[in-house]
Amino acid sequence: MTGYDQPGELVVRSPTVVLGYLNNQKATAETFQDGWMRTGDEVVFRVSPKGTEHLFIVDRIKELIKVKGMQVAPAELESHVLSHPDVADCAVIPVPDERAGELPKAFVVKGPSAAGKDDAAVIKSIQQFVEEHKARHKWLKGGVEFIDVIPKSPSGKILRRLLRNREKEARQKAKAKL
Repeated sequence: MTGYDQPGELVVRSPTVVLGYLNNQKATAETFQDGWMRTGDEVVFRVSPKGTEHLFIVDRIKELIKVKGMQVAPAELESHVLSHPDVADCAVIPVPDERAGELPKAFVVKGPSAAGKDDAAVIKSIQQFVEEHKARHKWLKGGVEFIDVIPKSPSGKILRRLLRNREKEARQKAKAKL
């Protein structure tokens, strides 16, 4: 345990937890350590005023996007989108979709070469760039949105939680207008 009010990864051990992934040594080695299963959930333990301990899941460490049951790694898409000439920085998050479950959406900081270009044309160019090089389930069907700066921690890690919250608020506002 990291301590109260400090985020850390939840690891569990129980007779009801599986011993590993069937016929997948790589996934087993990544998920299980010394009999403990790494859940991929970031949690915080807090103590109530009455002294009761509570566990809060605050984020996801494993960042995979599930598109129709297929896994999409945001880092893979970010790396590819960053190689587009009009992109200075980017982050990819999942957005909910009724048919696919989740879809990848890119938040993009425009590069100097995008100055003066039509936003719609740049978005279309980025989407086509991904479609030409990646499998269909990795396409940016969740959209591309321009942003001034990608939120990052002091160590440089993308704070996807902030982007997911931003997206959630935007979707709630859009529903309220209907």
